[in-house]
Order: sequence, then structure tokens, then C-alpha cells
Amino acid sequence: MNFSKKHESCGRRCCIAVCAILAFALVVLVYTIISGRFTLLERETFAMGTFVKISVYGRGKASLETAIEEAFEEISRLEDIFSVNIAGSEISRINSDHGKLGGHSVSRETYELLELALIEAKATSGAFDPTVGALVRFWGIGTPNVRIPSEENDIDASGLLGTVGWNRVRLKQTRDALDQEQVHYWVSAGEGQKLDLGAIAKGYAADCVAAILRARGVKSALIDIGGNIVAIGSSPKNREWRLGFQHPFLPRGDYFAHIAVTDATIVTSGAYERFVEKDGIRYHHILDPATGRPASTDLESVSIVMEHTGTDLNSARSDALSTAIFVMGYERAVGFLGEHGEVQAVLVARQKDGITVYMTDGLRQRVTVLKDAFL
Repeated sequence: MNFSKKHESCGRRCCIAVCAILAFALVVLVYTIISGRFTLLERETFAMGTFVKISVYGRGKASLETAIEEAFEEISRLEDIFSVNIAGSEISRINSDHGKLGGHSVSRETYELLELALIEAKATSGAFDPTVGALVRFWGIGTPNVRIPSEENDIDASGLLGTVGWNRVRLKQTRDALDQEQVHYWVSAGEGQKLDLGAIAKGYAADCVAAILRARGVKSALIDIGGNIVAIGSSPKNREWRLGFQHPFLPRGDYFAHIAVTDATIVTSGAYERFVEKDGIRYHHILDPATGRPASTDLESVSIVMEHTGTDLNSARSDALSTAIFVMGYERAVGFLGEHGEVQAVLVARQKDGITVYMTDGLRQRVTVLKDAFL
């Protein structure tokens, strides 16, 4: 299967209910011996605003412990850098003073992630846009501060649409005058703009965690950061991983199809994850940058599947693309996928004659749609 083109590796180390947050605030650690040959070490927690689970397989319990500990430390570190809800994060600093002369000094990770975000924003003609932060905050879907506009033109009246525009973000690199090997990274946003990397940061974290596990010698692992999945190597049974695609109309854990993969990332976006209902209307969290409102789309879910070998940022890229393609709608999405053969996808669309499941050619021999899944 032809998955994707390459990007640079990661930098340096390359309304959810309150009760659910509290339930996952403590880390859960599980050991299991598989067939007397492999140790399974699983750890799960709540981070980056979502549920995180990492499963690693191997023969050395101590080395697995070290690898998984470093993986969770990396997730925490990246959250501190990217989160708009942490006052001292780099993204929060940019948002609080977008017009700072010369821009903000940032880490390589922030620069690298924003660079990729701008590439995907351009490639998708703005269907994915990292400058929707003001709109995300305005709606507050998935938070206690959710707001449903009282009138159709409430968004326009707010003036927030004018803050959206990925092409007003500027990135710059400079070299230290005394040490030319030392690179400094700078970011500046346009007037009134608020950055939000929620539609790409979890994928980036999955990329970085995968890099850490591979560097630690882990040959078999599953990483799941809020539905951003990376499968490292093969399953411990020496065969392809068999993973499910979440059914958009059924509870979590119910699947409409399965796929067999090795060294791959799968990222799914859908309107069923976070939403609020008012007067019989469902308002989901995936905003259309062009309208400032939840995307009006005939797509129910979008799953992007790409190769993941440790030399790319394909989980981050898949994260952004799953959002963009969801916003595009079925016809535009199919056209986009036809022009980008390196991107493999499974789409679930609600059309006049019922539910349509579309998949790109590279997945047809790997994906099995369950019989009568949508009857």
C-alpha cells in the first residue's frame, strides 16, 4: 500500500464529564505475559484533553517500563507547550500578545508543528486552519462554557470570522550570532488571531511518542491518543495489527469495518465525538473556518490511513487531513483524495439513498466492511 510522502521528524525527542476526567486522572499500569514469550505493558491516563492509552510488547520488562515512562513524560511536555488552556504554554503566549514586535520565541516543536499546519492549511485550501482559536473559544463545545448563537448572523456580528486566516501566520528562523549552530525559532500571528492546534497536536504527540518507543528498541506497540492511533511493527503474534473503524452511530468500541496494517497511523474525525444539542439540532465541535460554524457536511466520519515508519510526521498530517476532509464534504473530499494519491482514507457519508462507505484504492484489499453494518 502506497501511504505517504515524508516530513521532518519530531523535535528534540522526537463538554467531557468531570467524573470521566477524575476517573482517568490517575495513571493505570497493567502487565500481562503473552504466551510465556512476550510481556504486555499497558498504561492509560487523561492528557491533552482526551483519553490516552499506550500498549507496548517485548521481552524486557524493565526496558518496557523505561520506554513507556518516557512516552508519557513526552505527552505531558508537549501538552505544556501546545495547550491553549495552560496559561504559560507557547501557544497561549502567542495568543495573548499576537502583535508582539518580532514575534514570539518558541521551541523547535512549536515551530515544526505550525510549519506542518500551514502546509496542510494551504493544501486543503483552508478547510484545515490553525487560526480558528477565537471561534473555538466562542462556541466552547466540549467545555462547561458552551454557547449556541441565538441568531444565524451572531458569528458575523462578533467579527471573529475576520480573525481566521492561516496565511497571516509568520514563521522565522535565525541563527545565534555567537554560535551559528544554534537556531532560534519565531512565530507571529495576525491582528486578533488566536491559534488552536487541537486538530493536529494529538497526532504530533503520537508521532513523537512513536519515535521514543522505536529509539528504545520497542518493535511492537499501539499508541492511542484520543483516536490518533499509531501501530508500530507487527502484533506480538507476528502478524498484521487488526484494528477497527469506529461506527459513527454506535457507542465507542462498536466498529463498522476492520483493517490489517503494520507500521501505520490511523486517525478518525467525526461529529459524534463532541457535540451539544439544542432544540433538536446537534452542534458538533468541528468548525468550518469559512463559516465559523460547525461544518455542514454529509460526512459522518473520516478515517485517514498512512504509513508510519518513524521518519515522518504522518500522524500529525493525518490528524489535520481528517478534520479538513470532514469539513470538505463527500464530493469535494473524493476529488481531493483523487489528487493526493499518497493519502488513503475511509469515508462514511449520509446520502439521499442511504449510507455510503467510500475507500481509496490503496485500502480496498486491507479493509473489511462488516456485513449489514449500517442496516
